[in-house]
Amino acid sequence: MVTEGPQDNATERGFEGILTREQVLSKLSTYCENPTILKELRDKDGIYLLEVRGTRKVEKDIAEYIYQRKGTFPNGSDSLVTSIMVVDDGGWAENIAEYDSVTRKWVIM
Repeated sequence: MVTEGPQDNATERGFEGILTREQVLSKLSTYCENPTILKELRDKDGIYLLEVRGTRKVEKDIAEYIYQRKGTFPNGSDSLVTSIMVVDDGGWAENIAEYDSVTRKWVIM
């Protein structure tokens, strides 16, 4: 079947469900205890960057976690994926989870 005019295909547009602050904090709490918000940035769609510091559940040391939503943002940053990174004391960032917009689940790296 052939249709004329523009097609509304959310996957082709790169649409990704926008997670709420509570959903992001809930996921972060699976990695760290007592997260303290250091930085939170929002755009018209919601939260796109969240930096927290907390005690890692396995290592029991303090680390920083960064949530970054997929997209291009007012602060000039952009990201190809929605992800969570952990930053250790030495400043080394490691991607630990990516959000799959098709399944709407986090993929552990």
